[in-house]
Amino acid sequence: MAAPRSKSPPLPTPTWTGGWVSSTTYAYDPEPYRPDVVLWLHRGKVLASAVVHPEAREAALARCLREALATAKAPPSSVRVCDASVTPIVRAALGAAVPVRVVAKSPDLEAAAEPLLPPYDEDLDDSYLARGRIAPALVGQFFAAAAALFRAAPWSMVPDDSVLFAFDAPLLDIHAAAVAVVGQRGVERGVLLFESVNEYLAFQRASMSDDDDGDQGADLFAISFAEAASEARLAEVAAHGWELVAPGLGAFGVPMLDIVDRDGVRRPLTPRDLQIAVTLARTVTQMVAQHGARLAASAGPAVATRDRANATLTLPHPGAAAFDAAMAPHREVNVILRDFLASELRGRVPGVWRDAAEVIAHALLDEKFEESGARFDAWPPRLVDAAMAHVAPRIGDARALAVSGDALARFLGFMVASGRLAPAAGERLRARAAGHLDAAASALAAGATPRRDLDAPADDETVDDEVLAPGVAEWARGALKGARA
Repeated sequence: MAAPRSKSPPLPTPTWTGGWVSSTTYAYDPEPYRPDVVLWLHRGKVLASAVVHPEAREAALARCLREALATAKAPPSSVRVCDASVTPIVRAALGAAVPVRVVAKSPDLEAAAEPLLPPYDEDLDDSYLARGRIAPALVGQFFAAAAALFRAAPWSMVPDDSVLFAFDAPLLDIHAAAVAVVGQRGVERGVLLFESVNEYLAFQRASMSDDDDGDQGADLFAISFAEAASEARLAEVAAHGWELVAPGLGAFGVPMLDIVDRDGVRRPLTPRDLQIAVTLARTVTQMVAQHGARLAASAGPAVATRDRANATLTLPHPGAAAFDAAMAPHREVNVILRDFLASELRGRVPGVWRDAAEVIAHALLDEKFEESGARFDAWPPRLVDAAMAHVAPRIGDARALAVSGDALARFLGFMVASGRLAPAAGERLRARAAGHLDAAASALAAGATPRRDLDAPADDETVDDEVLAPGVAEWARGALKGARA
């Protein structure tokens, strides 16, 4: 009689993959968070999964692994995981004999998680009230503070977004945050808030990086002003009668508050966000009223302002001394450029002429400051040649070329009138730079393809050469006239 056969143990299956994928939308519980999808895969098939709070993902991964082992026909022969912190979880469940490899990215995890991710909640995201979590009165305070901020127009004084303020609001648990003002070109006006100077620098590095991995370097808190807003937001504004900068002009000037995490995902608003925005807008507005002349300079003594809630705004940020020094020449260029454009626009809504003037003046000043600093007693012709060699190819549009000679002459005339250049030097530089513009015009006439490198909008999209909603051009002219007064 043959001896009975012993039952063979199940053969290990190939590699399992375990990890988590973060949602690209937020949920409340009770504060906003981005859920994680935790899952284990075998050959692309989901063995076990769960949608959890990020703080619970490692425990959920261990639980899902036990579920997968209980239902699978055999354990894995090896494991791939998305994070080194998962290795002890795998060892506890499978023992030390199963190899564990940590991988930076796992496309199969991301593909499997896609249908399990929570859907985008448009009603929650596209609202000032966060579906009843924020009181309309608090939003009204934000609109009033933002309207005052818009009228104060710090972006018309602060040279550029390299000027860093320190923002302290002890009642909101904010200490030495970094604030930057943007919108000096007349678009995307607003105020940005970062947790620290280092976070601001990380954000700037990410914005200049060629990597397209979605990482913006830091969390961003931004007060801005819309050129377009959704019907849902406009309906909220109309329903509650919140204060607008320019009533009757649709979405123009409607304040927006965006909190965007470092992955570029917008977070729903909380009451604390609105409180921060109100305090920040009020202190920046107060800083403009009290220290406008200091803001308009490229450098100067430290100044500060304090609001009734004991929040303070300080210029410059004490932690940005080295950065401030490195940016000083660039900032002086922007101060000169701002003063020149302000002297020439005379209330016009800027368009092709302004773009040409800015490109030419910026190139000339950058080349000069980089080579020999801020003194204008000597301006070597080779620096003019170097600057215009970059500029002339960019002005490949017939409309831009037609105004470039005038823009060049007016810029150098401004430099003479402001005492920075001697009249004879100004004329020599004009003739030198004009030669490059003439060469560009000749190339265009010879058949070179016209370009729109100065971002000039099409004629049928403009009001005085700038894309603006109906009525906004008239409003802008009035605002500029009031600012000059």
